[in-house]
Amino acid sequence: MTDSYSWTAAAAQQRDETDVPNAEFWPGMNVAEFCRQYAVPGALDNAMIKNALIVAAAQTNRRLEPYKQRALDADQTGFVYWGTTDTGTAVSVDMLDPETLADIPADTIAENSVLVAQYYAAVYSTAMARLIMMQPMQSDDDRATVAAQYTATATAAVAEINGEPATGVYLI
Repeated sequence: MTDSYSWTAAAAQQRDETDVPNAEFWPGMNVAEFCRQYAVPGALDNAMIKNALIVAAAQTNRRLEPYKQRALDADQTGFVYWGTTDTGTAVSVDMLDPETLADIPADTIAENSVLVAQYYAAVYSTAMARLIMMQPMQSDDDRATVAAQYTATATAAVAEINGEPATGVYLI
């Protein structure tokens, strides 16, 4: 028997530990890491999970394309991040010539870039929403509610990266 937030039990699969390359600028993903972080049931096929990650990354990349362009073309668009180097010298993104999201100066927590962590939250939450919508649950309403929670998390992460407020409309 399943509850509204779980899938039917089945034999766990060995998770694919290889990296899933991403488009230029964006960090790659890993099926096994995604499964560990988001408690993806072992019954789900690695190929299905990999496909969900690829589609989620493409969707997230599209939503963040303006951010990427501002970061890569900082001197032309006025996207400037003033931070400091280890020596206290002020720098901007255009001085650093970033090639990846990880190159953008950002706060770090536990030695991880907050920008990269937010990117993974967006991609992994989008992928999880896709996987949930493909799986049976007690009701379609349960599935839609859980998927919507993951989608909201992804939307908030994209908004945070873009420096925008994460707003939504909620039913009362």
